[in-house]
This record gives sequence, structure tokens and C-alpha cells, in this order.
Amino acid sequence: MKRIPVAVTVLFLLTALCIGTIKWQQTQTAALVGRMDDLLARFDAERPLDSAEQADALVRDFRVRTALFPLFLRHSGLSEIETDLESLSALLARGEPRDVPAVLVRCREKLQTLYELELPTPENIF
Repeated sequence: MKRIPVAVTVLFLLTALCIGTIKWQQTQTAALVGRMDDLLARFDAERPLDSAEQADALVRDFRVRTALFPLFLRHSGLSEIETDLESLSALLARGEPRDVPAVLVRCREKLQTLYELELPTPENIF
């Protein structure tokens, strides 16, 4: 008889952990998307080096905020986003600064897609 309360408790804890993980991922994703949008809004193609410090801060923030994401997400998607974000410094310093907005939009879309793929929606389940 003691197995039923233990099973219910484990089920409850597992459900709470899953919901907490999704909420935490949502918070981290929203913060990163906000930083990307802020950088995109402040970016000036005529003075690209003005955005270099903010781009480096974005990469550092991405690493900190997504440090635990590989525990429940595919690592390849995160690596693609990180690689794109790391290319921002080179684009700003000696590349084509007009490509920066495209990189930011692509990273934002990939990050949002990773989050949406983890939601327990009927499209993701079936």
C-alpha cells in the first residue's frame, strides 16, 4: 500500500520539475531575445564598432544563460546559435556590418524555435 503514495509523489515531483524547467527556459529565452532585440535596435551600420561591446556582452550572457540547456535540449542547435553570435565581433570589426541584423534575427528565430519545440503542444507530441 505504501507504493501508491510514493508513486503519486514521484509523479507530482516529476511534473513540477518539467513545468519548472519549461518556465525557466522561457525566462532565459525571453531575456536573450530581449538582448538581441536591443542590440538590433541600437545597431548603426555606419558606426559598427559602437555595438562591439554590446555584442560581446550578448555572447557572454548567452553562455551563462544557456549553460544548463544541454541537459534537456539538443546541443547542436545551441552550438549553431553560439557560433553565429560569436561571428558578430568579426562582422563588426572587419567583416560586413550590414550582415549583423541578419545574424541577430537568425539567432533569435533559432532560439525561439528551440523553446517552442520543448513545449508540450499537440504538434510536438504527435
